[in-house]
Amino acid sequence: MDAIHDGMEDLRKEMGDEVYFGAMAYNVRVNELRSLKIQNFNELLGVSDDLGEKMMEAFSNCDPKPILDIYAFCVSVVAAAINFTNIPADEQPKVRDIYFDLWVDAIGQHAQNFDKEKLKASITRVSGEYEPDIVRTFTASSAVQAGFANPPVTLMKTIDQMAGVSRSETSYETIGPGLQALVDHTVRRVQGIVWQH
Repeated sequence: MDAIHDGMEDLRKEMGDEVYFGAMAYNVRVNELRSLKIQNFNELLGVSDDLGEKMMEAFSNCDPKPILDIYAFCVSVVAAAINFTNIPADEQPKVRDIYFDLWVDAIGQHAQNFDKEKLKASITRVSGEYEPDIVRTFTASSAVQAGFANPPVTLMKTIDQMAGVSRSETSYETIGPGLQALVDHTVRRVQGIVWQH
């Protein structure tokens, strides 16, 4: 036990109290889940990063690129994808909450002097606003039958509105299928991470 205690103290000194206790708090929260482990959350963060790189192509003509808005959308896709997994309904809000916190912390490693609580509240709100359009894009055939015309185009227009970007109507018809493919691929990657656990 002394060796374990000494090892934890060394780790705390190396990381600093704030980072150390933050990591321990995450472990406690994740260990309460039946569905996922901490490494699964790291994989989910990787999925949103990969999607972000691909989404940048849709904003190649923007200067400057609305990077934070793009990544907020990507985080929202991963959060929405949880609806299509076997994570128990009572755990889904907890999984999203931990995922959002980890993403905010990751942003904090690359940006200084920003309000984590404000960003957490913002990503939680934005994700809720995106979710219906993301779900309809993933289930596009059913959504169209239910009366929602061209869900991926609607989703792209919502992204642009959030980011303060304008583009021609014809460009939406070009971007729509690609966006639908990205959403579909992302949801299936999330499913793979969850189901392999």
